Amino acid sequence: MGNIALKTEHLCKTYVVGKQKVEAVKDVSVSIEEGSFVALVGTSGSGKSTFLHLLGGLDMPTSGKTYVHGICLSTCKERQLAAVRRDEIGFVFQNFSLLDELNVKENIVLPILLSSGKVDETYISELMEQLGIAERATHRPTQLSGGQQQRVAIARAFANHPSVILCDEPTGNLDKKTSIEVMELLHKIHKTYHKTCLIVTHDPEVAESADYILRMEDGNILPDS
Repeated sequence: MGNIALKTEHLCKTYVVGKQKVEAVKDVSVSIEEGSFVALVGTSGSGKSTFLHLLGGLDMPTSGKTYVHGICLSTCKERQLAAVRRDEIGFVFQNFSLLDELNVKENIVLPILLSSGKVDETYISELMEQLGIAERATHRPTQLSGGQQQRVAIARAFANHPSVILCDEPTGNLDKKTSIEVMELLHKIHKTYHKTCLIVTHDPEVAESADYILRMEDGNILPDS
């Protein structure tokens, strides 16, 4: 077995809605190997996005622990947690989350500048070339197609050299042809830069392209995953 990039131990997340308690994630313990490409699938409301947010430190568990390369997010103070999210994890969301007032390149390097980091111009140029958006560097998001915007979002996720990429329904707002193109590019740069990728998806074809599939149901990872 290789090195472990992501790990959870008895992870639970409970929300209180009115007078009811909703158990979104129930006692989940998983390990994801470094460099793997994993799909997380399940019906709507099964807990997939909540689990991904817990893995990325965007939300804190009710109980249990999450580790990113051995760092326990559940016990991190806010500054340390922010540093782990910034340096170790890249996020790709369904709605792209680009800033319209910035051009393509500015959107890509923004997380680096916000953390007072130094932009690796050679790497950023290479990344944009790999994703086919180099000629769009000075365009605004509103001048791009959905597929091009998602390519920019993927470049932004990889820009700070994170070790882990977490994707929440990255093809959810794209048509079939564009979805296939985006996934091919995501696999390509995953292999090029040797990242660990976990992708939440409803699309069975997207899931089947992964190294292996985790299936979530009613807040649990199914034992045959």
